[in-house]
Amino acid sequence: MSVKGREVSYNHPKDAELDGIAVIHQELNILPELSVAENLFLGNEQTVGKTGWLKTKDMNRQAEQALAELGLKVKATERAGRLSVGKQQLIEIAKALRTNADIIIMDEPTAALTDREIDTLFEVVRGLQEKGVTFVYISHRMEEIFSLCQRITVLRDGTTFQQK
Repeated sequence: MSVKGREVSYNHPKDAELDGIAVIHQELNILPELSVAENLFLGNEQTVGKTGWLKTKDMNRQAEQALAELGLKVKATERAGRLSVGKQQLIEIAKALRTNADIIIMDEPTAALTDREIDTLFEVVRGLQEKGVTFVYISHRMEEIFSLCQRITVLRDGTTFQQK
């Protein structure tokens, strides 16, 4: 495939992440017993030197700041499983942005959201689009596609149709 004008082939999801691509799956990757900050930094924890001691205060502060930029005001110490699915979706977006992703692939992101949560998600997506973040938005809901997308590719029975 072509990414940022060059042909690429990734052997591992981490390779794509290092190239600025993040995936938010339909089934969220939130660990409900962990805090919001712990979910945000999972696999990329900040530690004090080689001690393994977590920089919890720094991670909490950065998590709250990242979520506030997306319009989500939650405590970084709150258990993620207590949040609505819509808020968990925004945590996933914040996690993607923490990796400096400039391409975010979202698979059926509104499947379990309320209308209000969908509106919030769309506001966040549009704001990020204005900042240059590209979204690959996978959905069966055509009204969402027409509302958010500049280019549409339809896959049906193995055939591809495109519209700009």
